Amino acid sequence: KSSNNKREISQFYFWRNYAGNEIDLLEEKNGHLRAYEFKWKAKELKIPISFSKNYPQVDYCVVSRNNIIDFL
Repeated sequence: KSSNNKREISQFYFWRNYAGNEIDLLEEKNGHLRAYEFKWKAKELKIPISFSKNYPQVDYCVVSRNNIIDFL
């Protein structure tokens, strides 16, 4: 909704491998990917190794209740 309101063209995906690792949201905008993980409790999460090996150029961000306003 935020991208639509800003009139930005973005594509949204999720990623999961056969081992069960997942990324909650992938946003593709202007040929650039950004990965988001959403957790209620703020804690340091690491990007899944299999994802980072296949997509090393992707920015990774954890969104929690502590930084949700910045994300929005």
